[in-house]
Amino acid sequence: MEEVRERYRKLLHDLYFSINFKPSFLYSLVVQNHSGKISYGGNFPGARRKLFVSDVDGVLNEENSPSLFECYLKNHFNLKVRKNSESLCDIARKIGEATRKGEKAEIENSVKELEEEMRNCNITLKEHLNSCISGAKNFKSRKKLIESFYEIRRLGYKIILNSGSPEDCLNSLVKVKSLPVDMAFGSRWYFKNGKFFAIEPNLACKKMEIMERALKGETNLFKKSVFITDDFKADKEVCLAVGMAIKLGEKEEIPHPFKIECNNIKDLVDAVKKWEILHIHYFTRNPKIELRIVEEVKKLKNSFENLDKENFIRALNEILGFIPAYNIKKKIFEIRSCEKGIKEKMYKILIEMEKYEPLMKVSHDELEKFEKELKEIVKWYGEKC
Repeated sequence: MEEVRERYRKLLHDLYFSINFKPSFLYSLVVQNHSGKISYGGNFPGARRKLFVSDVDGVLNEENSPSLFECYLKNHFNLKVRKNSESLCDIARKIGEATRKGEKAEIENSVKELEEEMRNCNITLKEHLNSCISGAKNFKSRKKLIESFYEIRRLGYKIILNSGSPEDCLNSLVKVKSLPVDMAFGSRWYFKNGKFFAIEPNLACKKMEIMERALKGETNLFKKSVFITDDFKADKEVCLAVGMAIKLGEKEEIPHPFKIECNNIKDLVDAVKKWEILHIHYFTRNPKIELRIVEEVKKLKNSFENLDKENFIRALNEILGFIPAYNIKKKIFEIRSCEKGIKEKMYKILIEMEKYEPLMKVSHDELEKFEKELKEIVKWYGEKC
């Protein structure tokens, strides 16, 4: 049964992310239990939010702008750190490269090297905290970042930032930029007697641990969670564990069944919305129901072409009956126009329906192909049972 459901989910994913449509949501959506019951909102007892985990560098900053750690070093209140900022950045880059390759020994050696260099600068706690604020102020975040994060939270996600930069830097970034972030995980920098002492890194090998802590043991929500990165190799373990992996920026091969590539933050929000509508349908439908919807969508489109008002309304009401989660006001779809205005009214309804039912955007040939694959899944389900 689980194999059938996953095959159905993959089919929906491949279709929804191959067409250009913008889903419409009236409420944030939270998967509340193991059977996939959907509830609205998120501020109610027992509500559980999925995770939206994002890297910082390469994702939140403008293209070709300095990383958060570079901003921290180059705007440091300690003169020695500022003078040596480029060589310190080189060490940080070595850590990043070793992380991508999974070379733990090299990671540890490079972290120790950075630790030693920072100790030699005699950084005080006050200098460090002020530098975190200064670095955050000089970090050039992408346009529409704050609005996008608020929109993602309304969809029922905990937003988590993850970075190899000092965790104090991340916390300052959240505060300075007023980001709607629930948690931020970075490298822990320790101070002894007011002076820098040691680094406990937050690297790829610890990201799964961070995810589990954020979900508080509810690892079944991994399937509904999203991870966004600019470097899949550095985050491979986490990307493969979550429901969907999003790659921002240059193309990179991602061996994940549910993946998407985005060019900017706006595309990112649209991708998360598609992921949501996919799961609403995945949890409230099944392949047999989906076949019925395909048939009704075909009838609706044919009725429009033939200006068959009666069958158009019948097919429309059938489709609306399959999407109760949206709480659509059906008055929008009433046809009271005279014969002269029927075609225009029908066309407006078809355009409005595209926000709620992705199959409305699918071409005739694609719909036929989708229907054929659904029938195979239904047949396969019968054989499995």
